[in-house]
Amino acid sequence: MKTTKYILSTAVAVLLFTSSCKKGYFTDVNESDNLPLDVPCYALLPSAQGNLAFAQGGDASRYTSVFIQQVTGGARQFASYDRYSFTENNFDNLWRLNLYAGPMMDLNIILGKAKAGGFVYYQGIAEVMMAYSLGLTSDMWGDIPYSEAFQGSGNLQPKFDSQASIYTSIGSLLDDAITQFGKTDASAQQPGGDDLIFGGDVALWTSFANGLKARFAIHLTKLGVSHAQDALTAIAAGALTSNADDVQFKFSIDEVGANPWYQYIRDRDDIIYDGYGVQSMISKNDPRYGVFIDTADVYWGTGYIGPYFAAPDAPIALFSYAEQKFIEAEAKLRTGDDAGAQTALGEAISASMDKAGVATADDAAYQLANVSWTGTFDNKLATIMYEKYIALFTQPEAWTDWRRTGYPVLTPNPSGVISGIPRRFIYPNSERLYNSNCPQSSNLLTPRLWWDQ
Repeated sequence: MKTTKYILSTAVAVLLFTSSCKKGYFTDVNESDNLPLDVPCYALLPSAQGNLAFAQGGDASRYTSVFIQQVTGGARQFASYDRYSFTENNFDNLWRLNLYAGPMMDLNIILGKAKAGGFVYYQGIAEVMMAYSLGLTSDMWGDIPYSEAFQGSGNLQPKFDSQASIYTSIGSLLDDAITQFGKTDASAQQPGGDDLIFGGDVALWTSFANGLKARFAIHLTKLGVSHAQDALTAIAAGALTSNADDVQFKFSIDEVGANPWYQYIRDRDDIIYDGYGVQSMISKNDPRYGVFIDTADVYWGTGYIGPYFAAPDAPIALFSYAEQKFIEAEAKLRTGDDAGAQTALGEAISASMDKAGVATADDAAYQLANVSWTGTFDNKLATIMYEKYIALFTQPEAWTDWRRTGYPVLTPNPSGVISGIPRRFIYPNSERLYNSNCPQSSNLLTPRLWWDQ
């Protein structure tokens, strides 16, 4: 079961398995007298963080990277996925086990415990992570359960909240988290080493919350340009300040707790690390190409995905300073600050290059040769979004950017079984069959998400 692959010690493994699996999305199962029935926040938190990172770096990353041609399906299932041949069964594990019954259930339990015990920092961390989880899930499926979710046998058919209301909930969670971080926590439980992302540093969690507010605001620019200003306001309130603030989960060097890309290559290996994104990097002599792709290990295509993404202990990035700078560049362009947008774009590219270990001189040479800030608004937006697409290689956020902006311009697979590149995930069969509130007519193209009209 994927939800138990991030455990860092045998003792913690028992606690985490219990917390993630004894209360499923639908009902209580597999209870054991040998396992604890009540687990403290400090045991739940690393489980929630690891499971969320694995969910994002697993199916969510692989599916969306195929959609937007950062990688190519080569054999077996992924050869079909490359042609957009998916069924509702393909999305069941991600939805049911790796999101709802895994990190989101744990986070809901943490929230209840933290509020009851006055553990304000745990509450804030759980609120930020729940906001992130809701955003990740809703940006793949649209309407999702939340207000009636996590009740087990108390409600086997939770309603699906509209994506608009989910975004309202995300905003409320992030605002309240920032409030909690501003308090003095004098409680008996405070996060420390159990927080595998920031070690309990509430200042960094506050920066992350503001960065997420900017991310979710920029998602809404199809609905109105005012959301671009909302993104800038969130960044100005105190978001990430450098690559050192990047939000990421680092996996274990051992085989059981290893990075999800590493595990997938080890176990399946049916993806070609080639496509529009990689070929664009080659044509532009992008110095990140040799970091993203291991050209010395060529089996098919251009090579294997590099250890930067797929070493056993490679981190999964949840949010980065580079992404935030790209958000700033786009938001400033949309609000008429042309010079500010150009500056932020250069800083965003440099942040991505620096994170990949590219020398400053090579970064400067790349930008001089390839980053042209001329032409219309659309020309400049295309420049920002292409560079963000490369910087967010393998991250589902790049698929969200493509859906809401149309950049980079991609040609659907001519052998595809549908008429275009997928714009949403299909609701899984576990929901369609057992929850009468589940929308019954989703496919990979329709209905479009609320922010993608």
